[in-house]
Amino acid sequence: MPIILLALAAAVLLGDIQAASAQSQFPYPQYAYPWCSIRGRGGSQSCYYTSWEQCRATMSGIGGICIHNPNYRGTPPPTRR
Repeated sequence: MPIILLALAAAVLLGDIQAASAQSQFPYPQYAYPWCSIRGRGGSQSCYYTSWEQCRATMSGIGGICIHNPNYRGTPPPTRR
């Protein structure tokens, strides 16, 4: 009986690890978007914005800054003036 419980616990833990790594690539990898937001003291970064305006609209009210995605693999976004 203890071996079955140990195997069941291992299966649950491995399932959680796989689900977490799958979520990091949903819906597209972060390098697919040209803009990132950085929020809070911990520097939480999210790179899922197609434009600077979209990033700023999301950050308004919750605080944070928008930067060019350093890992973006497409054409560089136009520079703001």
